[in-house]
Amino acid sequence: KRKYFYSDANVDSRDPVQLNLLYEQAREAIIDGTHPVRQDDAVMFAALQIQVQFGDHREETHKPGMLGE
Repeated sequence: KRKYFYSDANVDSRDPVQLNLLYEQAREAIIDGTHPVRQDDAVMFAALQIQVQFGDHREETHKPGMLGE
């Protein structure tokens, strides 16, 4: 696994594979705590992650408890 950095000149911002690897590494680092973030940033990140996984909110399909609360 290659470590990518946002400022790394070797990361091609037009390459979806490299961008996905950068995203996955950042996500894992936030989740496992190796890259600490403020609580409000973690909440925003979680909200964006849910939207990526489930799409825009639709009341008819997205019911309370659907995330296993």
